[in-house]
Amino acid sequence: MQDALIKIEKKYNGRVVVKKFAFPLSEATFGATEAVLCVKSSGKRKIMSGLIYKNQGKWKNNRYPESLWKSYAKKSGADLTRWEKCIKQKDSSKRIKKSRDLGLGLGVRVTPTFFIGEIKMEGSRSIGQLKRVIERNVLKLNERARK
Repeated sequence: MQDALIKIEKKYNGRVVVKKFAFPLSEATFGATEAVLCVKSSGKRKIMSGLIYKNQGKWKNNRYPESLWKSYAKKSGADLTRWEKCIKQKDSSKRIKKSRDLGLGLGVRVTPTFFIGEIKMEGSRSIGQLKRVIERNVLKLNERARK
């Protein structure tokens, strides 16, 4: 899904903005989100996010996934001392809760959920499905607004 969103942003070159919000549905995904947000460098955070996503089968049902997340933080090149301090102090918890509350307020029940214009789409989608909705709805609205 990550790759599809990157391709969408590139294809529409600024006419479509992809915004991602944390919406953890369990304690494990809440912790994984914290693990990602505690990587402070955006480039390294992308690597960390990819590792978390790619390896979710390993940590998702693990009672103690923290050591796995730490290994991913190390692989991403994060400053481990800073990362561990952030995890221990729960620096990102408030931000994650705020994001989750926003999602609940918008009626999000599953991940991923996409909002394209005023259309809500739940569940994974192909690039083709996303493009069709974008082109039918958002880009036409933008064209009308310019006229």
